[in-house]
Amino acid sequence: MLKCNAVLKIAQIKLSIAENLLAPLMLLVTRLYIGNVFWKSGKTKLDGGPEQTEQLFEWEYIPNWEANSTKSFFGIEINFPVPSVEFAATSATYLEIILPVLLFIGLFGRGAAFLLFGMALTIEIFVYPGVTEHIYWMLLLGLLVVFGPGKFSIDYFIRRKTLADIPPFFKVFPAQAPSCPTGQKSDKAVRKEETKEKDQ
Repeated sequence: MLKCNAVLKIAQIKLSIAENLLAPLMLLVTRLYIGNVFWKSGKTKLDGGPEQTEQLFEWEYIPNWEANSTKSFFGIEINFPVPSVEFAATSATYLEIILPVLLFIGLFGRGAAFLLFGMALTIEIFVYPGVTEHIYWMLLLGLLVVFGPGKFSIDYFIRRKTLADIPPFFKVFPAQAPSCPTGQKSDKAVRKEETKEKDQ
């Protein structure tokens, strides 16, 4: 009995460390890593100035987009619209600066990750198709969309203050701590014995 309780206690401690420290830490590392990828890209565009950035989009990005704008789905060809150079250059620059900062501090983390996921998907489909690195970006951003920015974020503290009294939406089974077998008889067995005693 004591040995069983000790094993359960150790397992509980390990799970607590994994859920309350390691998982939030990994989400923080993921935010910093993927945010830095887009931040460096946006910083390069910002440092180059609007003219150089628009030139890059005009000579490389938009021609690639035009070349990949027609996609076939189930035998049906769909022509996707191609944005203007000015709009694409300006929006990409500011999104790649603002959204990574939101990821760094963990503010509107899911929304920022979702928008960056959309950017990565757009790059993969229209600008540079078939690049494995884009898949890794989308996987990491998908994790942030699903699990959120974690405990080391502003979102977490806001949620604790504003949603503390709201019960979880998905709560099928009540949380119960594991327990060791105590050797006690089940209610069914007790009732069966009581019935036998009455019959005697």
